[in-house]
Amino acid sequence: RVLGADSTNRQRYSFDHEMDFGDNFFQTAKWNVYSQKSKTRQFTYEDRTVLVDRTRDNLFDNSVIGASAQAVAGFDAGWSDHRIVMGADYSETEQAGIRGGTVPTPPDVFPTRAFPVTDYKLTGVFLQDQISFLDGKVTVYPALRYDSYELTPKPDSLYPTAVQTKPSEGDKVSPKIGVVAWPQDWFGLFANYGEGYKAPEPSQVNNSFSNIAQGYTSIANPDLKPESSKSTEIGARVRNINAVGGVWAGELVAFSADYKDFISQEMVAGAGTVLNPAVYQYVNVAAVQVEGIEAKLNAYWDNGFGIRAAATYTEGDDKLPGSTTPRQSIDPYKIVAGLTFDDPGKLFGGQLIGTYVGPKEGDKIAQNIDASPNNNLFETPAYFTMDLTAYWNVTEFATVRAGAFNLFDAKYWMWSDVRGTSAYVAPFPPTGGAQFLTANPILDAYTQTGANYSVSLTLKY
Repeated sequence: RVLGADSTNRQRYSFDHEMDFGDNFFQTAKWNVYSQKSKTRQFTYEDRTVLVDRTRDNLFDNSVIGASAQAVAGFDAGWSDHRIVMGADYSETEQAGIRGGTVPTPPDVFPTRAFPVTDYKLTGVFLQDQISFLDGKVTVYPALRYDSYELTPKPDSLYPTAVQTKPSEGDKVSPKIGVVAWPQDWFGLFANYGEGYKAPEPSQVNNSFSNIAQGYTSIANPDLKPESSKSTEIGARVRNINAVGGVWAGELVAFSADYKDFISQEMVAGAGTVLNPAVYQYVNVAAVQVEGIEAKLNAYWDNGFGIRAAATYTEGDDKLPGSTTPRQSIDPYKIVAGLTFDDPGKLFGGQLIGTYVGPKEGDKIAQNIDASPNNNLFETPAYFTMDLTAYWNVTEFATVRAGAFNLFDAKYWMWSDVRGTSAYVAPFPPTGGAQFLTANPILDAYTQTGANYSVSLTLKY
């Protein structure tokens, strides 16, 4: 029997100021400063029949101070209109966590830290010009952004001395340009090229945790580098199309992204057993390519009824020297469609939404997690769910919401929850041949909630 109690306390203070300068070059400006402190505690008591009872008491503190500013300027150049947006943001974060309790799992000694106390600074500055010409039929969006980060670990006596830590920092200027054209009022085309930059997070750089009894451990990577990307997308949009008594809109877009030093948590060693635990670590994958297509369709009628549909298909590969392997973090294709209703008087409404997610097939998974024959990773099957939600605005200050989710009580797994989990348990190969393979019993623990319901009341004042 396991009993748990979680608590979270958060204090946030902020000051915002907005200014309107009228029809001058600088038109509007706003800035804010903020401070936030949060404390999270997770306490667990485990009543064990044979082994000694034990507790776990985990604390996490997060303190943030920051500021941001943004200004909008504009002018008419005769042949084009310009809307310039510029801004900056800065934040300083201190993170600290303690793991405590009774009867620790070797080699842990309580209290201890899974990661050192860490200071994390982020800075961003951006400039974008929205240039419109040909009476607004064509708009170009050139932009630049500068990002920098500083990550400084501060190990103390509670952090394992055997775990290496070191500071990390980096910066990058990232350009972006986009074009939107409307050759017809109802039909448009767009294209974007952009470069991205993602700083490693403290939990990715300096994380150390072991649970040998369950066959896994995670290790730090003080050499983790920031991730950068170059992405391109092209697409088409339709809008304000009157058909079947309703107004229709839609979008179709294809995208491609190339990542350098892609940040990913990988199993870098081990077999997931007590004697040979799986070792997880955030690493840089030298090159990753992701491609996909997305489609959206929406319609609404004056009586309040509507239709919405969306579909996503993505593929990704790790481009390793001399080989290409599937990118494990890519989700299967997904289709969402449903009916909506919103009372024209804004009093009540609801929606019935169906979701179909395709299977994660073996050729899209980097298999053979260890050297054991037949020990392939679990492949999630396709699934379909149906959700029904409704709302009622009782007054302008009170709203009641209700929902019935997974109406058909489907048993399913989300790929993001089980990726990296073996499909079978030892021995490999089983006595008598592959037909005697035993399914991994832990998989059932990762299934999503069956049919479930919720009711909530929201008060605004």
